[in-house]
Amino acid sequence: MVFWKQMRREYTMNNLQRIRKMRGLSQNGLVIRSGVSRSLITKYESGERNINKASADTIYKLSQALNCSMEDIIEETDIER
Repeated sequence: MVFWKQMRREYTMNNLQRIRKMRGLSQNGLVIRSGVSRSLITKYESGERNINKASADTIYKLSQALNCSMEDIIEETDIER
């Protein structure tokens, strides 16, 4: 049962959260590295705010802090499929 709960959680994670966790960073660690506020990171990860509508500067800061491309952070949309 624990396995399936973990799988469901992994499946529902957005790109930002998935990459952050793969890098072994807490949200606070990402705040320190990126300079993006914790409340904004939390909102992007929870889906309260759409990361695809974030400013290019915010996406750039997050990508630099996570050592990934800006495209890696942006979520795929139905149009892109």
